[in-house]
Amino acid sequence: MIESLPHVLAEPVIDLSLVKGHFDRGTYMLLLHRIKELKEDIDYHAVPCGFCAKMLYQHRKAIQCDQCLTWLHLHCASSKGTSPENQQFWFCAKCQVL
Repeated sequence: MIESLPHVLAEPVIDLSLVKGHFDRGTYMLLLHRIKELKEDIDYHAVPCGFCAKMLYQHRKAIQCDQCLTWLHLHCASSKGTSPENQQFWFCAKCQVL
């Protein structure tokens, strides 16, 4: 299971200390080690936009859907009628339908 962790666990907003009590020490340490490896493997500068499929780069404005965790260029998200401006949570057009 630990070998197939989702990449979302490598994101800096994930606070793993909240689940620490659900693991024994060895398993928790293995989880932290695997997530460290994930962070090293992920190239945050080259993620495809969930709408246009063009690559997102660090200097471009982008937003992530709070449900499916897909990244979109801010202008792509706005063009789909789901403007993320001034919203606490934002859902892409696909997730709004669900």
